[in-house]
Amino acid sequence: MSTPYQPIPETTQVHVDRLVGSTVGAYRVVRHVTEGRYGTIYRCEHLETGAPTTLEVLRTQLKGNDQDARAANAIKSPGVATVTGFGDLPDGRHWRMMELLDGESLGQLIARRGPIPPAEVVSILERVATVLEASHAWAIVHGSLGATNVFLVKDSVKLTDFGLARERLTAAADLRALGWLGTALLAGEDAADGRRAPPGTSGIAPVLRALIDGQLATATIARKALLDSVAAAVSPPPVAKSKLPLALGVAVLLVVLIGAGLAFIPREAPALTDDEATMLDDEDPSAAEEPQLAPPTTLEPVPVIEKPVRPSRPRLGSARPVPEAAELQVLINSLERRLQKRGTGDVDQALSVLNKQRLRLTGSPTLNERRDVVRQLAGWRRSYLR
Repeated sequence: MSTPYQPIPETTQVHVDRLVGSTVGAYRVVRHVTEGRYGTIYRCEHLETGAPTTLEVLRTQLKGNDQDARAANAIKSPGVATVTGFGDLPDGRHWRMMELLDGESLGQLIARRGPIPPAEVVSILERVATVLEASHAWAIVHGSLGATNVFLVKDSVKLTDFGLARERLTAAADLRALGWLGTALLAGEDAADGRRAPPGTSGIAPVLRALIDGQLATATIARKALLDSVAAAVSPPPVAKSKLPLALGVAVLLVVLIGAGLAFIPREAPALTDDEATMLDDEDPSAAEEPQLAPPTTLEPVPVIEKPVRPSRPRLGSARPVPEAAELQVLINSLERRLQKRGTGDVDQALSVLNKQRLRLTGSPTLNERRDVVRQLAGWRRSYLR
């Protein structure tokens, strides 16, 4: 008696990716690259020109925020993967087309090499922090930073998946994710929890711990701390004093004395540029005008023994102070009214940028944070009101 056929176990079946070889938009899908946290990465080629590009197909029913992705394009940072198109597949999955990512993700790096040496980890994190610094300056938060959406492309990094976070987060969330990412690289495990430092990481574990615990407030501070940690890790042991040449000792003493003298030189807070100060003047009609000097007059010689003391002239071009947060909120309201009155261009996108600057002014923003808001508003006005 013949035995009925049994179905082939699913584990032994060959998986066929039906998307490979198909057409998405104006591109043909060439091959599968890797699995990301939010979707699958493919390499594609343009149907007419053959230009290569990267396709990310998101998980089922995961749409993401295409507006945030467009805003990320405005950063113009070489570390942000430029998104060139959006769409939906027939099965309902959402896709994004972006510039070619000819490299590997940090998740692939971990799978290939295991634990990464501390100095290399800090170098990677410092580059990621530089990209975050640029995005946070535009009040754009990544929100889902991880090993699968940070790509190593030659000597640089590329961040993908902007706008895919399920909830609105702050810049502090990106810094904490940066700490978890460093721990994962050191441990050689993508899912490392960071509660214990891997062996041999004592040189930079405190920096990662400070990131995870939210003790480093900005990406700029985080990048500086990472650079300092790798410098300490690779610096040679100190040379015994008895072996130092006399000339070197004298040179070190001179450097110390000069540094001590410079420490007593008063330093002023950075002033606004002419462009930024001009913007404030345009938006605040009540602002005081610069004092004008009277033209010099020719005086007839008089027989006096001593010349009269003239009052000192006011200095032209003096630096404008950086406005307080409340003043900047008033300025943003004024810009919004002007935008609504004009009613042309991408009003929704322009309002979104203004609202992000409003959020940056909540709480007690520092001098540098307020100065950066002025700089961003100056660029905003050039883009949307001219």
